[in-house]
Amino acid sequence: MRIYKLVGIVLSALLLLVSCTNSDVDKKKVKIAYANWLEGIAMSHLAKVVLEEQGYEVELQNADLAPIFVSMSGKKSDVFLDAWLPITMKDYLNQYGDSLEFLGEVYGEARVGLVVPQYVTINSIDELAANKDRFSSEIVATCGSSLFIWSTSFCAKSASVKSTI
Repeated sequence: MRIYKLVGIVLSALLLLVSCTNSDVDKKKVKIAYANWLEGIAMSHLAKVVLEEQGYEVELQNADLAPIFVSMSGKKSDVFLDAWLPITMKDYLNQYGDSLEFLGEVYGEARVGLVVPQYVTINSIDELAANKDRFSSEIVATCGSSLFIWSTSFCAKSASVKSTI
């Protein structure tokens, strides 16, 4: 059910993009910026396929967050489908928000934090540290997303982190 909601939101945003673009044939190019996170890679490649089916030339631009926001604000990228707002990427939005347009959410109220499988009986970071030998003193995490951000100039490998406990 969740995947259908995600695909529906992405396709709706893409239809908005297609309907708001300039009819000038020479301007049927879209540059999609994405970070190296699983869902961002998936959403960006899905958007690429849908837009290409609509006759667009799509360029995917992989970068870290700071260059993505600089590129978006400088109108060198048209869309970023993987922003975590309002908290996680708040500093970027404060710095570049005047030149960006927010179009919608993929996941409402997304949060960043640590989670463990249900079979792990640890409920706090202190407990995790006390049991670090059970986990080879490592925390392994993947990154995520919640919002679409579009440049106002345009209308329309697995990322994992290891940390030592």
